[in-house]
Amino acid sequence: MLRICVTHLQPLIPTSWFDVELPLGSYFEDSDFHISRLSKYWHAMRPVAYGSAGGYNIPELIKKVGIPDDGLIRITNYRKAVIRSMCPDAVQVEANVMVLSQGSAEAISLRMLDPRQDNRFLVVRPLIFDGGIVDQYARAHKLIDLVNYCSLAVDLGILNEKDVDSFFKCRYFIQGGAEFGTYPADWLIPTLNCLERLGRTFLDQYGPRIKEYDSYQVRAVGFLAERLGSFLLLKRLKRSYPQGIPGSLFGVIATVSNDGGYAVGRA
Repeated sequence: MLRICVTHLQPLIPTSWFDVELPLGSYFEDSDFHISRLSKYWHAMRPVAYGSAGGYNIPELIKKVGIPDDGLIRITNYRKAVIRSMCPDAVQVEANVMVLSQGSAEAISLRMLDPRQDNRFLVVRPLIFDGGIVDQYARAHKLIDLVNYCSLAVDLGILNEKDVDSFFKCRYFIQGGAEFGTYPADWLIPTLNCLERLGRTFLDQYGPRIKEYDSYQVRAVGFLAERLGSFLLLKRLKRSYPQGIPGSLFGVIATVSNDGGYAVGRA
């Protein structure tokens, strides 16, 4: 397994949770894996793409580090990782999110971050959106972005019209999509390459509009990639487990805090 931490600051998660950092912004600019060394485009777009600028370039980092085609990739970030289950001394702040101190994080067995048994995935337990992805996105973000994004996905051959209909109606959402959790490399790399190509095309065409959004909505390309990544992930899991996706593939988000607080990330 290759364990990657995509981060813009010195990580709050324990260093034992990752092998290599993919630094963003002004953090650790001398690293061979800094975003500016992997993609000048996404380094420049990081103030709009946010963490997805790093996620999109995980395939480039893997080219430099190397990993067997049948290997696993774990993706964490500055303060978060997917673990198997809630910890007794953590504070649950959302259905799938807990907050714990750095000391408590250090005490977690590393086995808790690995997929169970013979599973090749460990991702966040799905949320349920009664009205589907399109309804939730319209309430939380700007629907025009989702419509434009999916139109480009069809143009690029990433989705077909039937896929778009299924995507809009999908009631299940895995937080982090294809950019947060543990995945087999042979699925993750082509999936991230598709999301990178779509994200680049979307920002090339609609970037001027996105840059006018507030410090939360400006992360639109990340919100979009998270939802499409979740949809593609669910398609893969349903194909692999036609009799039903085992619950053992799903975990929760461990958020490490140095002050016990929790806040939604902003650009």
